[in-house]
Amino acid sequence: MDRGMSKTSSSISEALAELPPAPPLDVRWLRWHREADVDGLLESFIPATPAYTCPDRNAPVLVCLPGLGMDGTCFLRQLPLGRQAEIHLLRMPGYAAAGEEGLGHFARYVERYLRKLHLEGRGVILLGSSMGGAVALTVAARRQVELKGLILVGTFGHCKHLNRRQQALSRLSWFLPGWLIRLFAGPALRKTKGFGRFAEHEAQFMLSCVRIPSQGYLVRAADALRRLDLLGQARRSSPSIAAESCRRGVRAFPRG
Repeated sequence: MDRGMSKTSSSISEALAELPPAPPLDVRWLRWHREADVDGLLESFIPATPAYTCPDRNAPVLVCLPGLGMDGTCFLRQLPLGRQAEIHLLRMPGYAAAGEEGLGHFARYVERYLRKLHLEGRGVILLGSSMGGAVALTVAARRQVELKGLILVGTFGHCKHLNRRQQALSRLSWFLPGWLIRLFAGPALRKTKGFGRFAEHEAQFMLSCVRIPSQGYLVRAADALRRLDLLGQARRSSPSIAAESCRRGVRAFPRG
């Protein structure tokens, strides 16, 4: 097992060494892309330069799903992966989908995007961060579109691991003005060590991506996270995909 993991790590390191360096934190490296279907607008960011564009039209597709209230531009540093796969940085919807509840609104949006751009059948990999990971697991559990795999980064699977103070602050953040959130979130982000140190300009860029939706729509979606055993659902519906995600170190939170 250790030998196999070592070989895999070596292969990944070699592949990453062939990628171009990450661009500066500037949204001009991205191009806004939008499509429309009968249910509404579908939005994403794609590389604006050939330096981060895969020349192979048969390459797999990497679709990145941001966290709650975040914008697809937060994946700017992942643009070099666009040399190995066709990369799409999604903007999550601010409108509901008929007949859906909770994360189903977001999962339907991802499914519509994949179908509209005819990405199914090319080996779609969903990369989800925080709530984006929860959405990716929901898409896998629904089995409405064919996926090749999941990459889960700091995935939010269940909020029972949060203490009451954190849960209260999370809810409060939806009623505070954006400037006040940034005022307190900036120092906290610069001090975090979970993903490495953030420089001042990096923290400012990340906070510039924050969007505060109106009408409480995303609050209802966040509430849905409290009741779902997303990893368990994905295991039952797409066991091979969920199992691969678990082997990569995703914590399975208890059902509640």
